[in-house]
Amino acid sequence: SRMHAIRYSVLTLSSFRYMSAMAMSSSTSSSCSAPHVPLVPALVKADIETLSREGITIVPIDPLGATVSGMDVRNPPSEAALRALEHSMALRGFIAITGCGVLSPNEQIKASCFFGGREVHSTHGVHPATPDMNEHIFRLSNDPRHGTLGVGPQWHNDGSFTSGKASC
Repeated sequence: SRMHAIRYSVLTLSSFRYMSAMAMSSSTSSSCSAPHVPLVPALVKADIETLSREGITIVPIDPLGATVSGMDVRNPPSEAALRALEHSMALRGFIAITGCGVLSPNEQIKASCFFGGREVHSTHGVHPATPDMNEHIFRLSNDPRHGTLGVGPQWHNDGSFTSGKASC
């Protein structure tokens, strides 16, 4: 089964482990008298209401991230909903959009361009197993038949080489 997530900011596994460990230690430490302060901000009520008006539900994932349902990623939501989703991603680290069904490669690319700079920056090669040999899909794998090997720590998706915000 595929999980389609729109990435706005990259969260490394080590960052996640650090934040989780800090949250657990601050909530279980008996020597700390300060109240537990969440490391990731809560969703904003105005964003939740904006999305709700369009039939979109957003729910926080503990300790970070949020799931979004009721959104048809095959059609762009309103600008107000996109701003609410981007704001929620900025606060929570990422959103996972559920209930989309199986998207074609072009539908995935189109949906990712709802966010950030709203354009695609593809600077990688195309693996032979890439659907439709689409230049905007970067297949990573630990099996050379299915994707590019050894990408590891040097791969990133932040568009830092551009003057605007990254999209996909």
